[in-house]
Amino acid sequence: MEEKENFKEEIQAAKERKMQGWSENQVFEIVDKRTLVKNVNVIRCRWILTWKTTELGERQIKARLVVKGNEEPDMEVKTFSPTFKRDTPPKEAGVSDELLWKLKKSVYGLTDACKEWWLTIRRIIQSAGYISSMHDPAFFYKLAINHLGEEETIGMILLHVDDFLVLSDDANLKVLLESLEENQIEITMRKPLPGEDLDFLGMTMRWRRSNEIMGLDFEIGLPVTYYQNLKEIEVPRNLKERLDENKELKIKAMNKFDIVGFADAAVSKSGTAQLGYVVMFDNTRRDEANIVMWRSKKDTKVVISSMAGETHALWQVMDVLSYIVQLIREVRALSMINSVYAMTDCQNLFKCVRSEKKDPMERSLAMYLGAIRSQMLANCIELRKIEVTDADEGDLITFELEAVVPEEQNLFSLDASSGILRTLAVLDTEAKDVYAFIVFARDSRNNIQHQTVAPMKIFVDNQNDFPPVILDCPRDLEVVEEQDQPLMEVFRATDDDKSVNGVIEFSLKSAEEGEDIKEKFKITNHDKGAAATLTLMSPVDREEKSRYRFYVIAEDHGEPPKNSSCLITVYVGDINDNAPLLTSSSPDNVFVQIEEMMSMMAEIKVNAVDPDKDSQDEADVRFAIASCSCGQGIFKIDEVSGEISLYQPLDYEKMKECVLNVSGTDDGGRGLTSYIEVKVIVMDRNDNAPVFTQVIQKHFTTAPSAGDLIATLAVLDPDEQGTNEFSFEDDSAVQEDFNLEGEFKQKLMAKRTLTESSYLFLVKATNNPQGLTATDVSSCVIVWGNYLTRGLVDITIGVAEPERLVFSEPSYSASIEESSPADTFIVQVVAERADDAPASPVVYALFSPTVEAALKIDSSSGKIYVNNSELLDYEEVEQITVHVQASAVAVNESTTTGEEEVNLVGFATVVVDLVNLNDNEPYFTSDYNQISIHEGSYSQQNPVVVQDIQVEDADQRSDSLALSIVSMEPASDPPVFQFRHHLLTAVGELDREKVPAYVLTVRVTDSAAEKSQNIHSTDKELTITVLDVNDNPATFDNFPSTKSVLEDEKVGYVIGTYPAKDADVDATITYGVTYARKDGETTSAFIMDNDGNLILNNELDYEQRSQYVLKLKAFDGLFTNERELTVNVLDINDNSPKFEQDMYEAKIDSGIPVGTRFVQVHASDKDSGLFGKVTYSIIADESNAFKINSTSGEIYPSSSLQKTNENSMTFVTVKAKDGGDPALEATVRVNIKIIDNRQADESPIILPIDPVFVDEDKALSTPKSPE
Repeated sequence: MEEKENFKEEIQAAKERKMQGWSENQVFEIVDKRTLVKNVNVIRCRWILTWKTTELGERQIKARLVVKGNEEPDMEVKTFSPTFKRDTPPKEAGVSDELLWKLKKSVYGLTDACKEWWLTIRRIIQSAGYISSMHDPAFFYKLAINHLGEEETIGMILLHVDDFLVLSDDANLKVLLESLEENQIEITMRKPLPGEDLDFLGMTMRWRRSNEIMGLDFEIGLPVTYYQNLKEIEVPRNLKERLDENKELKIKAMNKFDIVGFADAAVSKSGTAQLGYVVMFDNTRRDEANIVMWRSKKDTKVVISSMAGETHALWQVMDVLSYIVQLIREVRALSMINSVYAMTDCQNLFKCVRSEKKDPMERSLAMYLGAIRSQMLANCIELRKIEVTDADEGDLITFELEAVVPEEQNLFSLDASSGILRTLAVLDTEAKDVYAFIVFARDSRNNIQHQTVAPMKIFVDNQNDFPPVILDCPRDLEVVEEQDQPLMEVFRATDDDKSVNGVIEFSLKSAEEGEDIKEKFKITNHDKGAAATLTLMSPVDREEKSRYRFYVIAEDHGEPPKNSSCLITVYVGDINDNAPLLTSSSPDNVFVQIEEMMSMMAEIKVNAVDPDKDSQDEADVRFAIASCSCGQGIFKIDEVSGEISLYQPLDYEKMKECVLNVSGTDDGGRGLTSYIEVKVIVMDRNDNAPVFTQVIQKHFTTAPSAGDLIATLAVLDPDEQGTNEFSFEDDSAVQEDFNLEGEFKQKLMAKRTLTESSYLFLVKATNNPQGLTATDVSSCVIVWGNYLTRGLVDITIGVAEPERLVFSEPSYSASIEESSPADTFIVQVVAERADDAPASPVVYALFSPTVEAALKIDSSSGKIYVNNSELLDYEEVEQITVHVQASAVAVNESTTTGEEEVNLVGFATVVVDLVNLNDNEPYFTSDYNQISIHEGSYSQQNPVVVQDIQVEDADQRSDSLALSIVSMEPASDPPVFQFRHHLLTAVGELDREKVPAYVLTVRVTDSAAEKSQNIHSTDKELTITVLDVNDNPATFDNFPSTKSVLEDEKVGYVIGTYPAKDADVDATITYGVTYARKDGETTSAFIMDNDGNLILNNELDYEQRSQYVLKLKAFDGLFTNERELTVNVLDINDNSPKFEQDMYEAKIDSGIPVGTRFVQVHASDKDSGLFGKVTYSIIADESNAFKINSTSGEIYPSSSLQKTNENSMTFVTVKAKDGGDPALEATVRVNIKIIDNRQADESPIILPIDPVFVDEDKALSTPKSPE
């Protein structure tokens, strides 16, 4: 490390961090060494300082405290259980020399530290659901069940001490990290992005694709020094060329590959052997070979032949191949392997292993050969050796290429001497990807020619020329919130490339930054990527998010991959899952103040916000007054606007507050309901006249002086608002003697010393503090908001109180029906002298009567009658108060003057209450004749308000009016409508599909206070229209149980039209189709359009599947209706016969008897019935000497065969024909070698030729084949 002096502070901080970690993790406890027994071994510790790179790429000093393991006793004994050891603390710990650390956990430097660490980590990883590999204890994997019900690996971990390589998705990674955190394991994590490099144990790794998990999708770069020892053994030429470049060797990502092991040995004369092998993941089509294991070292055994050395090398590579295959099998990844084979250049070993030759003489090799064969059998390993040989030494071999399809002969050339195959034209995989040829190998010596043939296939290796194309893009989709009905949308894509380049994989990517669209939506691939199904993983909430925007990405498996994207917008349809939120227009939301006796009230409005709607304009809320503490019929509410108004004025003297419970129901009154309480405070106003209940009479024995209180004026006023103010008549002369004082002029004071013996005058009481002018219309003057009344003041002064006329009652009360005719008797007042002395007749008069007075009095009898009936309207005034004056003349005896006439007066108050008569008809205040309500199942327990019917009557409060239904068309029993006070409610089932409208005759009837009074009523006709709601599912009519379709019908073919009908108005029906026996799984083979057409979406193949049991679905936004349909696929003759071999080889002795069957060809046809019945015939016979059994395909000579040295080979071409009309055919060549036992020369042998691959879009190239 660099000079410590330069980093003292950093080093000290690093040491403190480490000691703090030891303390927090309870690694040690402090003990006094004086308490320990003698001869206790104490181990010293030391610091190890290193540079580390942080996650941010910064260099940081790391201090590691380790114990000196070499001081630990019994080092040869590996203790794998936890042990207590004692350690001398470092000086940085600040511990006294008398104290020691007693270790409670294993730490770096101890014998068992590594083992203990591994056991701990293994337990933690296994607790996260990972499985420890049976074949490598440092490798862990995690399994899950995929949609096909099969196990697949979803995560892998490679462990190297404390370095982890985790290959997993985010969800499984989170589980692992939580498990590590729970066990207090601190980690530093590096998560590379796609295309970003990651260093791990000297290897540079690059994540190739963002949607893959498996580690085989990484590119791994290894320094070429790792491969230096490979040059000592024989390896494929293309690998050597790469090594010679002396650059980093890339291990490419592969989806499909062969596992190949090359084994070789070099044996010296002394019997020592150098053994070597290379194991590769090979993708021949792409010219890619990833080296995964290699070895080159001396054999530990002495060998006596090159055969033994080659056998030992092959045995070693077989062991490695078996390990790899078993490991791949364990992680359920065998589908990635094409084949596994080992290769050797030892001909004798090759034949011995394949049992074509007896085992060698060396007995020791028999065991190795048995082990090799056992490994091959257990792990499906094939042994290969590629070369052309001729048993005759020195023969000149020539090659010839013959195309099975003559028109393809000019596309390739085969060098006659070297056997090198070249292309002569540009090839296109999309036009044709495989060509069939026959290779002839001939030798010639002594003018005798021998030949043999072998079939060869040339595959045109597909280049990734085209990106996938997503059909019907972009798309707008809709899904209803909070519904279990899944979104099932099928996406199809095409890719003109073939093979792996044409395999498409769909994925999702959000179009909005920061959103993980995979939490809500999932796309499942079908048909090798030709189609995918988009599904909704969990219900959505429109109030949380009303729209989702994301891309459906189709990416092929080419290298490099190509992709295209399709923008998808999913709109979330609303359902009524939130009750409206109600608020009041009142500032404090619940309290409203209203002045009494107002026929119109200040605007009170209940507002509603529906979370299910985007704006209040869209909130279709219906309002109603559910209850009122003051009784029904006082308030009314507009069911649409929410405005509250009065049926009639409020009287503060009767009610001081009302509590309204207002309901708001969304969805036009048939959805969810909320309530709000509105408290109406009635404000008192000046709506009652003050009343002098009696005449103010005062008697003084001595004359009051100026400033003396004569009387305190008082009146009776029911109103609380305002105060009554008193005054004199403007022209009253009494103002010279009296004065009114006090806040409200209620104190009648003497202005001067009173000189008269009696005073009689009027005072006014006005409860209008603003001083508004009142008009005197009678003895009780009424002005709205300004009430005035007069009272009589009678003051007498003298030694004795003057004689008066006294009424029989100080105040009279009576009642009379309103609008009673003139001269109707009301009440009689009677006044007499108090001492019963004689007097003139009493004369009665109303105090200050007017011409328009409502009442009159008989001056002699005191009887009061109706004067003007028009002024007796209860609706205008409920009570009349008048004062009556009685006057008479009496003659009294006087001691001084004799007889003396005295004027006698008396006063009384008469209060007349008007009795209200039912003299007005009730009436409907609204002029509407048509109303509406949504259909639904209503009841007495669950009613819904149809309309608040507003009625009034001038005679009485509206809450005393009765509403009823006189008739209804059509009638129903029990009735579906009834009145609840003024509210017309629905209390029965309304079904628009049965009754679209009702005609009602409703009646309002008043009430009479007495039986003798008439009862009045008024009728009104109402038409109630029943509005439609989505309460009926869409149904399929005339639905068949089965349907048949030919397998060759094109995509887009309409199999049948199955429209669904919905009794609801303007129902929008969407259709879907799934497999009936795999509920919820969609099928991409069929789709349904918006017209109910069942359409073929993918090509059918009777041979793969002959029947589909479908579940057709009709969804109207709320209800789903399903019907099962069986689609039978009808077979057609669409498959040609196919021979089991591309070419047949046969040997036949020239002396074979005629008719002897020596070879049999066989062709199968995937079609059924007559279409699959195959017959055979020979269409070409070079020697014209063979026939074939048309049913069995057995070939036999039809004549004697002649074998000559000039021609030992012949052939026939066999045609296989099926039973279709027209019939489909296939041909195959049968090469026949005629053997003459007298001929000793051998023909050349062509060992099996592996498939040959060549890149498309290139000309004049040499096809690739294994070296």
